[in-house]
Amino acid sequence: MEIFKWVKDIEKVHEDLIENTKRENFAEIQNLKNQQENLIEKTSIENQKFVSLALKTLSEEVDNEIKIIGQNLDVAIKNLEINYQKNRKNLEKLIIEKLRFDFSV
Repeated sequence: MEIFKWVKDIEKVHEDLIENTKRENFAEIQNLKNQQENLIEKTSIENQKFVSLALKTLSEEVDNEIKIIGQNLDVAIKNLEINYQKNRKNLEKLIIEKLRFDFSV
């Protein structure tokens, strides 16, 4: 029967179309997946570069502040030493008086 053969041919064409569509859709989905993975990877790399740059900048700022604090501390220590040397005699005299070791009076 010619009609049944014709229907079987139509079914075969239909099945082939479905299989071809599945393969094409799978390939398209795989391609989109790969594109998204590449985009995520690029974004991740850019974010890593941004974070690295921010950390480097922050590290440099912290280092500069540490140097400034160190310099200020050195100046403060030097000023303390100078003031101590200037007031040493008065401090000794004051300590002797407070401890009542001043026997010259």
